[in-house]
Amino acid sequence: MKKLVRNTALIIATGSLVGTSLAPGVYAQDVSSQNISGSDRFSTAVKISQSGWNQSEAVILTNANAVADSLSVAPLASKLRVPVLLTQSNALNEATRTEISRLGAKKVLIIGGQDSISSGLEDSLKASSLEVERIQGSSREETSLNIAKKLKDLTSDKFQAAFLVNGHKGLADAAGIGAIAAKNGSPILFTSNSKLEATRSDLSLLGVDNVYVIGGNLSLVDGFDSIAANVERIAGSNRQETNLKMMNKFSPNPGVVYLTDDGAVKANRLIDAVLINSGIIASNAQTGQKDKDVEQVGPAQPSNSSNLSEGAVVLVNSNTGLSFNQYRTLYNMSSLTGLTQVSGGDTLANSMDILARLMQNKGNARADQAFDSLMKLEGLVAEYNIDGTKKLISGSQFLPTAKMDISFNLTYDKTRMEYILKNMDSQILAGQSEDSYAYWKNGDVVISKQGQVRKMDLSYELDRLSGILNSGVSTYDISPKYSVTSSNDIPAKAVNIGKKYVEIDISQQKMWLKENGYDKLVTPVVTGNPNKGMATPPGIFKVNKKMKNAVLRGPGYASPVKYWVPFNGSIGIHDAYWQPAFGGSRYLYAGSHGCVNTPLSNMSYLYSKISVGTPVIVHK
Repeated sequence: MKKLVRNTALIIATGSLVGTSLAPGVYAQDVSSQNISGSDRFSTAVKISQSGWNQSEAVILTNANAVADSLSVAPLASKLRVPVLLTQSNALNEATRTEISRLGAKKVLIIGGQDSISSGLEDSLKASSLEVERIQGSSREETSLNIAKKLKDLTSDKFQAAFLVNGHKGLADAAGIGAIAAKNGSPILFTSNSKLEATRSDLSLLGVDNVYVIGGNLSLVDGFDSIAANVERIAGSNRQETNLKMMNKFSPNPGVVYLTDDGAVKANRLIDAVLINSGIIASNAQTGQKDKDVEQVGPAQPSNSSNLSEGAVVLVNSNTGLSFNQYRTLYNMSSLTGLTQVSGGDTLANSMDILARLMQNKGNARADQAFDSLMKLEGLVAEYNIDGTKKLISGSQFLPTAKMDISFNLTYDKTRMEYILKNMDSQILAGQSEDSYAYWKNGDVVISKQGQVRKMDLSYELDRLSGILNSGVSTYDISPKYSVTSSNDIPAKAVNIGKKYVEIDISQQKMWLKENGYDKLVTPVVTGNPNKGMATPPGIFKVNKKMKNAVLRGPGYASPVKYWVPFNGSIGIHDAYWQPAFGGSRYLYAGSHGCVNTPLSNMSYLYSKISVGTPVIVHK
């Protein structure tokens, strides 16, 4: 097999750059890494085709976005020994057109209905002297059944088994089982919990006695466990774990592992799994199988020399890269000689490179220590004590950001660490008083607490957190290091207003009831009209008394109110049924005689929560 090797020279060179002492009984593995992903899904399909075929009598064509139609096609591609290529719905992608020409294909097998690949595109293929056959169904379940029927028509043997997956919730399960089903010539059938009996009939029609149910009982209910004579369920806690369980059962000792997007971020990225599932088996299929004669689709050409070794497909989250269990499982595979990235982006590429280098250098003390440190991130915790409140930083969130230099030193994304530390405790008052103080400053009243403004020493804490991550040891009750940036000294004449007070801001036309640092009430108000010389005066006051059902009297008016709370002579807070709205600029033309007009419901709440003596602070 021709290998497309990436970073091999670097991997080999590291042995001479760091200590070469190997642990007894531990042997380095000759593991190569390569990336066969293209610039987009169309070019990825072409690259897989070019790696597997010099020529092909036919191709299978699927819509690049119709993942469901495509996920059950791998066994058929393997039986026909043809590549799978992608297209848009209404126009053939140019890279795909060129690849069909390079292969010398004479036939195109379309998967899916006209919504997936239009009749116009089908006609254009026929106009190019290509024979066209279409496999479709009224639903994804029926399409998968019709693919299975086509597969049955091509073989003289009875199906060894069938794989059942939920056609809506289990698309990743189908992606993970594709290469296994293809190698065994077993169909993948989509179903759902409402189609148990229909699926039972389909299995009988196909002559299937052995069934693998893929996914837990939330995906396919327990009734599927008795759908055939012999049934085995394979399920994990998530799509990656289900995928690993399938690999461990059907391909426990692969020589090559293909890493591809698990579709967790975007489901249509599963199309890359379709391509590689089909490609690695179909391109390596040998003649001599018990196949029926298939018109226009001959056996694989002897001139084909596949660059795609048979192997297992591992589904990886493109945002987080290899999971802890995926790292461990692959690292411990003594049979593994190659890692191939099909899709998944830079995060996956980085974790694949780290894994390849660690496997290449098994037995090197520093490499082994690096692997051990990576795995210890899974349960690692850094517990910070922020003024008596415990805040946890989990080590597992840093696995996707790990970088490893040629000496096997691990570093993690400091931008992410800095973000976490800043949000945990950015800038607070150190040794602050519990009570608030009000005092005049620059012509207005301010409210403050006495103490010093402190800021976390980020440089120090970044180094500390990096050390914890590299040590692999959880650390608890960490007191952050702070630097004092300024002092907040309270003037001697400041008034202690305690932990509970009313705050009124004339410019904002809002009122708050504050208690223990929390806003218990926030309400719009209408204060005195300054254009008539009746502006509400700012200052530091207290509630003088509380009255219900009072009548407020003045020159030319007598206004009944339900709640009356005076705090500055005849100026107070009360409800105002005559105000149709509150807040904004209304006070400038429909303001009060100086009182604070408040919506009735909010006034009722305020009245119930304050008492005589409660401080009232009015800002300009």
